[in-house]
Amino acid sequence: MNLTLIFGLTTFWSAFLMFWLELFFAKLLLPQFGGGAAIWTTCLACFQLLLLVGYGYVHLLRMLPIGFQRWIHGAAIVTSLLFLPVQLITIETLPSSPVLQILITVLVSIGFPMVILSTTTSLLQSCFSQTQKNPYFLYSLSNLGSLMALVLYPTLIEPRLPLSTQSGVWSIGFILVLFGVVFCLFQTKMNSSDVRSVSTKQVRSSWQCIQWIFYAFIPSSLLAGITTYTTSDIAPSPLVWSILLGLYLFTLILVFCPIPLIPPSDFGPVILVFSIAFLLMEIRSPSRVSSDFLTANLVIFTGVAWVYHARLANSKPEPSALTEFYLFQAIGGALGALFNAIVAPLIFTRLIEYQVVLALALPLLLTPAEGWKQLKRSPITYLNRHRWMAPIGSLVIITFLIQSPSAWGMKVERSVRSFYGAYQIGTTENSRILLHGTTVHGQQYLSSGAERIPGSYYAPGSPVANVFQQIPSDAHVAVIGLGAGEIATYSKPQQDWTFYEIDPLIVNIAQTNFKYLAQMPKPPAIVVGDGRLKVTESQEVYDTLILDAFSSDAIPLHLLTLDALEQVFLPHLSERGTIAYHITNQYIDLEGPLERLANATGLEGLVKHDRPNSAGHLSDGSPSDWVVLTRNPAMSQALKADGWQNMKQGTSVWTDDFTNLYSALKRKTKSG
Repeated sequence: MNLTLIFGLTTFWSAFLMFWLELFFAKLLLPQFGGGAAIWTTCLACFQLLLLVGYGYVHLLRMLPIGFQRWIHGAAIVTSLLFLPVQLITIETLPSSPVLQILITVLVSIGFPMVILSTTTSLLQSCFSQTQKNPYFLYSLSNLGSLMALVLYPTLIEPRLPLSTQSGVWSIGFILVLFGVVFCLFQTKMNSSDVRSVSTKQVRSSWQCIQWIFYAFIPSSLLAGITTYTTSDIAPSPLVWSILLGLYLFTLILVFCPIPLIPPSDFGPVILVFSIAFLLMEIRSPSRVSSDFLTANLVIFTGVAWVYHARLANSKPEPSALTEFYLFQAIGGALGALFNAIVAPLIFTRLIEYQVVLALALPLLLTPAEGWKQLKRSPITYLNRHRWMAPIGSLVIITFLIQSPSAWGMKVERSVRSFYGAYQIGTTENSRILLHGTTVHGQQYLSSGAERIPGSYYAPGSPVANVFQQIPSDAHVAVIGLGAGEIATYSKPQQDWTFYEIDPLIVNIAQTNFKYLAQMPKPPAIVVGDGRLKVTESQEVYDTLILDAFSSDAIPLHLLTLDALEQVFLPHLSERGTIAYHITNQYIDLEGPLERLANATGLEGLVKHDRPNSAGHLSDGSPSDWVVLTRNPAMSQALKADGWQNMKQGTSVWTDDFTNLYSALKRKTKSG
């Protein structure tokens, strides 16, 4: 029997299952924690910690005689079967911190199977090295299996397999991997004394271990950072996660394959120039993610990860010390992810950890290159000659990043951050502005006569103003997403209003920095928690339901599924009720998916794309797109008179099992 084939297939399939599980479980968590960008960042930290536990376990296991290794790992394999099928385990009592909630939920639900899978690569490589063959190709196979999972999950598995079916199929695959691991373990022929002599050999200096940690820290932190940077404006989903994580793994595959592809010597300085240009633009004026910025950052992130992973591969030890190598690599990866998930929100009030770590990575991008040396007056040549300046330059850039101005050039009065987002409150010449990330989430005019006049997306004549002109004066209104509370200007004395807001910090901002809630003729009820979950728990029935929830510019996708509409919102909607969706987004066109929801539920759907300076709209109102699904023929007739139109046909109904984000991507950014 071909042992190389068995070892390779087991390693490949184990990695495939591990990354399938990561995407599957993170998708399960999205509706539980508001669908925001920080969910995946926290999951990455959890997964990196579990990987570290697995590598540490293997490193200690290899110090034991082979017989003990087999019995101990066999017992661990049998124990892991108790956690099948994998599922989200609900825990009654959890800490108030969402990060700790996610950490505990991941550990309890899938922690043990994840640790078992994380041991496969290093354990089988250690066993395979005893055949006197180079085991590092198994690491490339592991990364290739991971990459295949990232490609196939959003394109094949997620669209075709419901979440419940995925759990069962994955569990069968996991059992097959366990058989493969047991078989490979029993191919090890070493005696116990040989194992101890190899395992206990002192091979590394402290400086080498620190280098391994740093080389792994930078790409790991950048991965978490660019994912948050991107999904703050593009909805978090397995598709986006897979693309970014795939680029990260691709660089590992390049440098650890049997014939490694190492970046040329002049590649690092080129990426250095692009990185500095991006960071200088961020210092000058932090902006929302644009298509050009996103493309440039994908190139920068991939380039930096390739350079650092190449340094990691070039410093790998002989096979006898590979468990130690993987252990310190896992420490660096875990520290990078934990920095973004836990440390950065505590020390930065804005989402700048991606930029800060990119600046930290700059010095090691400077590598001697013969081609550049011939250009005596080039910037790269100058930097190479004065390499001692690179760390100082990084510190200067980081300092300016921390002190950089607001994206809107406003005078910042308050800058705060929570798990759900980073917020800035400040004033312009005539308004107080609330920024969530780089997106305006509310404004209030400063002059006393205009304090109750809404602006931004809610200005007089805007689509949402059209809706409120048609609802009864005694309507029961629910709004998911509070922001600055600007929409409250449309409330009337006889109406009952309820706001559902997931972030307690936003509630505090709306109550202390803005006056809209205090100016309401009748105090509203404010329910803190995810809107979908809290509406489900409610006994109320609403005449008008406004879905105005955003994370920066991204709309939580779990609010836009057929499951949410049929099982949550429609049961709490009156017989002649109306649901209004705020769908303004630079990248995602949600009109089609919502048309499919209207068609599936028998509701009439209308859309209005509003732009500044249109009829009846304030000159400084913001562009906005709104969709209405209604049971009320009179409402739809009145809205059509205000310029609302029938919706364009969508391609597929979105469900909790699958949201086809790719089909909703805007091929061209709309102007205005």
